[in-house]
Amino acid sequence: MILTDAEGYTLRALKSASNNGKHVLYLVPIQEALSTDPLPYDAPEFSKMPQANCVSCGQKMPLQMLALHADECSVILQHIAWPVADSDDDDDESLHPEIVTRQITFLREYIQEATSDQLQKLMSFWTGWEVPSNSLQVNVCKGKFFKASTCSRTLMLPADILTMDEFSSTLQACANTASTGFGLV
Repeated sequence: MILTDAEGYTLRALKSASNNGKHVLYLVPIQEALSTDPLPYDAPEFSKMPQANCVSCGQKMPLQMLALHADECSVILQHIAWPVADSDDDDDESLHPEIVTRQITFLREYIQEATSDQLQKLMSFWTGWEVPSNSLQVNVCKGKFFKASTCSRTLMLPADILTMDEFSSTLQACANTASTGFGLV
């Protein structure tokens, strides 16, 4: 058994215990528990590693993390049933196709630019779970706030939001209510 100093195993102690490297040593880790949490993409450990941009969202990250991010990034967009902007409807309740298209574009852009944490909060608000569902519904309705029907996995986009900045900030505010309850902010 090799006793360690306060700073851990030293070269001098290891050399003397292994008879100058002639004997095999089995070392016990000094740490009691190792963290298995994944490092964030901007961790200093990744600073000297090759970087690459995600094709879907354009986020720059370590090349080794790109495969994991690609699964996370595109899975939401693939499972959304997008509403169709129909100009043939003469209903008083139906929205202009331009409004529906604008809100859909805002949501696509938000999902592509969102961080992992923001996507988890969005999924919690939208479906009640942080993991994306296989079928996600989107509707556009009149109003200024997002609504979510977790049972039918439907996100109602407000038609009265005109800018991406307002869309993003309102969606983040609504998504943050998922831990305290669903509905309007």
